[in-house]
Amino acid sequence: MHLPKLIWLPQEEACATELVTETLHRALVGTVQEALEWGTTRLGFDSFVFGIAANDRRPDAESRAYILTNQADEWVRSYDEHAYVEVDPRVDLAGEPGYAFWEARHFDMNPRHKLFLIEAASHGIQSGLVLGLCTRDPPSYAMMALNCAAPTLDQWRAEQRLLIAGQALVLGKVLSRSVRKFLYEEELLFPRPPMKLNLREREILTRAAAGQTSKQIAAELGIAKITVDIHVGTILTKLGALNRNQAIAKAIAHNLIQLPDDDSTEHKSAKIQATRRAQQTRSADRLGRDGRH
Repeated sequence: MHLPKLIWLPQEEACATELVTETLHRALVGTVQEALEWGTTRLGFDSFVFGIAANDRRPDAESRAYILTNQADEWVRSYDEHAYVEVDPRVDLAGEPGYAFWEARHFDMNPRHKLFLIEAASHGIQSGLVLGLCTRDPPSYAMMALNCAAPTLDQWRAEQRLLIAGQALVLGKVLSRSVRKFLYEEELLFPRPPMKLNLREREILTRAAAGQTSKQIAAELGIAKITVDIHVGTILTKLGALNRNQAIAKAIAHNLIQLPDDDSTEHKSAKIQATRRAQQTRSADRLGRDGRH
């Protein structure tokens, strides 16, 4: 991703260190991925993940999830397949604006986190810094996690941590604001990957197709509403869909989900609408193929 410009606030520009300025400059002349790789190393970390939920300017578009990381492909696939977003303590820490240093030992007594932490450690993630870059007006979710392979962060004194966190926060805020603006002005910016949903994503989309809201899905699955919304954003990105209605139609058309049988009026109505959208999607696909021959 190449950013055409950066969006600074005056106070951020005034307190930016040379490291922050150089990292952001690299995001302009190169890519955001290259800039974050450079900045992550200079701040003393081993890897990063930058995630943002953003939508483009089309009025019917819902937020989609975009992820940048330099972590191993094997770990990225496993994270997706196991829906680790639900048990990743970094996601919880990023739910509020600000920063938090973390170590795996602070979370390994929780059975929800244990399996995630064991596999994360095998991929060099045992501690680090998490930045919550959420905004309330407009409401949006963004996070940046800088990871360390070391089990503790004892190498940094309190004043060093404060300096690191301050630089990372300025960097994260400017990048998230600039990336969000860029994505808003684009339409389906990233190439759509193959349509492959993990089990949890299929379950959530099936429930949405049956008429359930994010709040209802969260209550039934025992997870936070924001986690459901993150799942939905990832689904939209994977399917190249503008909103959950279009995602449902595409998923049915490509046999990724099946609507449950339910006698309630509400569910019947949602099922009829989803089936009609799927039929329209299939017709559009056939017309597109016919037009190419």
